[in-house]
Amino acid sequence: MIAKITENIEAILQENFETEDYEFVPTHNNKFLDNGNTGKSFSAAVLYIDMRGSTIILKKFNKQTVAKLHKAYFEAIIPIVMRMGGRIRSYNGDSLLAFFNGTPTHSISDAVKAAMQINYIFYDEIVGVNQKLKKYKEIDFGIGIDYGEILCTKIGSKKYEYSTDLIWVGHPVNKSVRLGDKARYPKSVYISKFAFDKLSHRVKYVPKRGFFGKYKEDLWSSGSFEYGGETEECYYSSYKYPFS
Repeated sequence: MIAKITENIEAILQENFETEDYEFVPTHNNKFLDNGNTGKSFSAAVLYIDMRGSTIILKKFNKQTVAKLHKAYFEAIIPIVMRMGGRIRSYNGDSLLAFFNGTPTHSISDAVKAAMQINYIFYDEIVGVNQKLKKYKEIDFGIGIDYGEILCTKIGSKKYEYSTDLIWVGHPVNKSVRLGDKARYPKSVYISKFAFDKLSHRVKYVPKRGFFGKYKEDLWSSGSFEYGGETEECYYSSYKYPFS
């Protein structure tokens, strides 16, 4: 077996990697990705969300209750992401990775609106699902968003049942994870500076009316995060975007 593993690794490293540009988010059944060292390159906004305190939940409740809480958590998230045009491509425990196609401004703004609506569905004092979860444990999470070019490739072997999967390579994926890891209630949504600079006004400001008339309230505050050994600027928001 060692000889065969070594042979396969040498073949991967010696073979050229063929990349095709792609307009959409690749799927697992994309035939091009079955051909060895191949990948699809595409641009998208990346939304990463991860639950906070899942280990505490696992210690406090039995597995059946933990499973119900996870199912409720994803049941709140998935319809919002899909309605805003996101394409969910990866689950890992209590985290989710989704991609939004389109121009930078359009895709980033849609991803941010989805994140703010997720805030609303969990944290609103009237309709928020955390009101229903109080008898167990209110769910906390962090969301990170970035935009850029991503390379998708397939790993694993068809020889082994259920062993293949898609992986997503690129700074936008890594940055969204780093930003999401930094986020937690009430600062639940973190985005990169690039994402912030491309935001449309619909998710950058909220209209208000004061003593002197109408004005726009900024929904974002500036911060920083560590990435690749360097400090980068980022922005965070706690805004809950209402929807019905």
